[in-house]
Amino acid sequence: MSPETQQRSATILIIDDEPVQIRAIVAELNALGFETLIARDGADGLRKAERGLPDLILLDIRMPGWDGYETCRRLKADATTRAIPVIFLTALCDTAEKLQGFEAGCVDYITKPFDHREVLARVSAHLQQRHLFARMAEQVEPPGELQATPAGREHAHPRDADQPGLRLVYRAIDILLDEMADPPSLTELAHCVGTNQVRLGREFQTHLGMSTFEYLREQRLVRAQELLTTTDRPIQQIADAIGFKRPGDFATAFRHRFGMTPREYRKGHG
Repeated sequence: MSPETQQRSATILIIDDEPVQIRAIVAELNALGFETLIARDGADGLRKAERGLPDLILLDIRMPGWDGYETCRRLKADATTRAIPVIFLTALCDTAEKLQGFEAGCVDYITKPFDHREVLARVSAHLQQRHLFARMAEQVEPPGELQATPAGREHAHPRDADQPGLRLVYRAIDILLDEMADPPSLTELAHCVGTNQVRLGREFQTHLGMSTFEYLREQRLVRAQELLTTTDRPIQQIADAIGFKRPGDFATAFRHRFGMTPREYRKGHG
């Protein structure tokens, strides 16, 4: 793999002692162009995180030796790895267990058995928060310039064959993130990026594995998660800022996504 490919790819470290369960996830992430690192226990995971500096970590909770909570605490205590977002992989769904995970430093949960669309959606959302997708978008060559790029550059992105569609997705993402509180309709959004709503919806499904609405909802809730953690803004104000006009709708969506209310989540990060 060339250095330019590495620059464009996100690396995901998976720490799980049951490789059979994660084989399909690894295959899917690799097929989408992500680099993956595998560790079988917490100590090995910490070593690989320190050496490989992945962009995101998927971490099982129930493991021999250090469990996921202890592993996460150690990752967050290490200056080298503390900024890497950690998503827990777990069969646990109890609110108290989730609060324990957020207190340890995780940013999200994915519940076993895995829905691969959910894995992709949550991984994509948290990588977006780290601006990796935006950085990758800036490096996509404009149409017609591929032949002028350095040798090997034409293979630098795993979806180069579909770059026109990928560019549409990135343009739409920029608009959705800028206008999260009051986004355009799908028809208006498609017009803004120079296509029609059928094609735009198809490109989102192809490249992100979700509809434009699902992507926007995911980004709204991840943004809410960040605001609840880093600010003391009232919850209704946060709901308004991300596009939920009714507090009940926001609380319901947040609970469905994170397994607890916004108030409970904020308390766990207090």
